[in-house]
Order: sequence, then structure tokens, then C-alpha cells
Amino acid sequence: MKWFNRLGMRHQLELTSLLPLVLFGLMAVVVSIFSLEQVARQLILQRNKALAQVAAASVEADLNRYVVPLEDMVEVLAAHPPSEADEIRLRESESFLGVFQGGVALLDKNGYAYASTSGHEERRGINYSFRDYFKTAKSSLKPTFSAVLKEQPSGKDAVVIAVPILRNGGFDGALIGVLFLDQTPWAQILSPMHTDQGGRAYLVDRNGIVIYRPQETSSIIGTIQSIPALWEMVQAGKTSSRLMVLDDKNNPMIVSYAVIQTAGWGLIMEEPWNSIIAPAEPYQWLMVILLLAGIFTFLVLLSVSLSKVTKPILGLEKQAGLMIKGVSPSPLMESGPLEVRSLISIFNHLLVQIREQQAALRRYAIQILNTQEEERKRLSRELHDETVQEIVGLAQRIDLSRNEMIRDPSAARRRLDEVYNLAQKTLVDVRRMSHDLKPSVLEDLGLSAAVQVCCDELTDSLPATDVRCHITGEEY
Repeated sequence: MKWFNRLGMRHQLELTSLLPLVLFGLMAVVVSIFSLEQVARQLILQRNKALAQVAAASVEADLNRYVVPLEDMVEVLAAHPPSEADEIRLRESESFLGVFQGGVALLDKNGYAYASTSGHEERRGINYSFRDYFKTAKSSLKPTFSAVLKEQPSGKDAVVIAVPILRNGGFDGALIGVLFLDQTPWAQILSPMHTDQGGRAYLVDRNGIVIYRPQETSSIIGTIQSIPALWEMVQAGKTSSRLMVLDDKNNPMIVSYAVIQTAGWGLIMEEPWNSIIAPAEPYQWLMVILLLAGIFTFLVLLSVSLSKVTKPILGLEKQAGLMIKGVSPSPLMESGPLEVRSLISIFNHLLVQIREQQAALRRYAIQILNTQEEERKRLSRELHDETVQEIVGLAQRIDLSRNEMIRDPSAARRRLDEVYNLAQKTLVDVRRMSHDLKPSVLEDLGLSAAVQVCCDELTDSLPATDVRCHITGEEY
């Protein structure tokens, strides 16, 4: 964090204020977009699941429309024993059996066709006992729908509906109706499921073979067993909806599956996820733009606010720098927040105090200089009036003593005694002056003791003078 400490206060405040905002803003946008996609995904999954159920119910209703005429015909046939008259009865009912494009055929209990509607006589004699739908109808004694198969003898892709014929409480043949896949009306039923955004609907049998698919380009062709995730949905046999990839283009699809109970088939509905979420993308960009606009607005307001705070502080820094250089600073105008104004007020007050102290120091320095000058003058006078005169007297007496050493030794001795006394007096005067300049008691005992000693000396030296010493205040 050394680089951060090297930044100025304004940049530090901008970073500490802006970075959290940007980070939390980006997190909010990411979470919002993610949450929006998740909510949209769940809603669309539920919607498509419901649509698939509705479409499956419509297909199931259409399939029942095929079962009803066969069941009605079976009731007529079961009322009579098998005979050649069954074919007559079939042809008399062709008006409502005509919904089967591949015709209707009557099978005996061994699976051989022995009667059919007009135009499908080639079915007579064909053995259908190996067909799963015949076996299932025989074992379950219920109407059965086949998987997609190659219908005999036309060879077309078809779905067969088999309704068992019961006589004397047992299985006694079946009535089958053939629906050609290319002629079924399921396109009209499932057309509302086909959207401009790429929505498609498919019908698959229990083996995963596509019974119906739209003519447009589709991602499911042939059998769905080649798509593991989709085949898993079909095998589960439950209505469900998932987001998955169906082709090698990695385009995610919302895939819904609904079971058609009557036939054991399934209805698959697919819709491209990107096409569904496309209308929401402008709003996602709008969120990003609003975030950027909010950050920009915050940055402008932050810059203005920080300017009001940092400008007075920078002024304080500048004035403090001038004080360090010895330049007398000027008082600052109080501006900015309350705390900054208070700081400037304290600075201005300190500035006044510093100026007063500087003036006092200047006066004190002048006073010291004057005192030193007066002391020099006093020392000069004392040296001139006393010490110099005494030294002159010493020189004169030494000179006189030198002249009298031969002529009058006793007089010379007296002169030398005078020289000695005068030298002693000069020594005392010099010591007194040295003592007066800086008494040793001042260093040893302090100012109070030194003042008291001076007063005592004055009392001793000037007995006629009333000298009193009274010290007040705290010594420091």
C-alpha cells in the first residue's frame, strides 16, 4: 500500500469512495442481469411446459377422434359372428371411417386381414400378427396406437390404431385404421406452436421416432435417441421443461416435453433461448448505462465536494510551507465544511499568536542587544576608570621603583609594597568584574539563589543602604 500512501489526500478520497461504488455497482448489475435471466428462464420454462401440455391435450383429443369411429364400428361387428358380411358393414360405414387415409381393415384373431374399406382390398390376406400394435391390442384388450412404421402394403410412414373385437368375453380379432403421416392434420393443431422466433413443435412415438415435425429447418430429425438429454426426458415419461443444446452449433434451446397418454406418444416443443431473451437485452444495456451515468454523476459530485474540502487544506499546506521558509503567511478565509473552517480558524489564531511571539522575540532581542551594549559600556568605563588607571599607576610605581633601587633601596621597597597592594586591588577588581559578568552561583544554584547572593553582597558592601530581596512566581 506504499503507492496508496504516496497519493494525495484528494486522490485517496476519490479512490476509497469511487472504487467501492464501482465494484458494488458492477456486482449489482451482474447479479441483476443474472437474476433477471434466471427468473425469465423459470417463467419461460413454466410457460412452455404449460403450452406443451395444452398442445398435447389437443393432439390427444384429435387422436380420440380417430378412436371413436373405430370403437363404434367394433360394437357393430361384435354383435355378429365373423362372416363375409363384415366387409359390407365396413363399406356401409365408410362415411365416418374415411378419416383414415390408409383405410380400415378387419383382422381375425390370428392377425389375418379378411375385410377392408373400398380402395384397400390389397390388404386382404396380409398377416399383421407380428405387428406390436396387434399384440398389444390382443393382450391389453384396449385401443392401441402403433409407433411409426412402414405400412403394408403401401410402404408409407404411417401410424396404425388397433381396436380389439371382443366376442364371448374374449379376443376375436381387431379393427385397424391407418393414418399416413404426410396426410395427418397435426400441422394445423401444432401450427400455433411455430413462432417467428424459431419455436417448433414435434410429435414422437414411444421409440423416439419423430411422427411429425414442421417443414421448416428443425434441430430434431429422425430419431431423438441421438440426443441423450432429450431422450432422457422422453424415457422419464413426465411432463417437463429444460434448457439444453440440441445441435452442434451450441445454441441453447428451451425444450418442453408433454406425454400423450392415449397413444403413449410425446409432444416436444423447442424455442431458441437467445430469441426469447433478446427483447430483454436492451434493458440490460439500459442498466449498464444507468450504472455508468450514476457513477459519472457521483464522480462529479464527489469532485466538487472534495474540491471544497481539499482546496482550503491545500491553502493551509501552502501557508505552512511559507512559514517553514521564514516567509510571513497571510490569514486564510474560512471556507469548506465545518471541521475545515474550524481548522482554518485555529490556524489563523495560531498565526496571530506566532506574529505576537515573533514581535516579542524581536523586542527581546533588541533589549538583549541594548543590555549587552550597556554592559559593554559599563565594562569599558570600569576598565578605563579603575583597572586601566590602576595598571597605569602600577607602571608608574614600577618605573619609580626601578629608579630608586640603587639610590634609595628603602624607598624602592616602599614603592614595591605600593605596587604589590595596587596589584592586589587590581586583581580584586578584575575578579569582581568577572564575577559580576557571570556569577558562579548562577550556574551552581540558579537565578533565585544568585539574586539572593547579590543582595547579600550589596548589604555587606553598602551597610547604610536598605537592600531587600523578595522572589515571587515558579522557578523554571
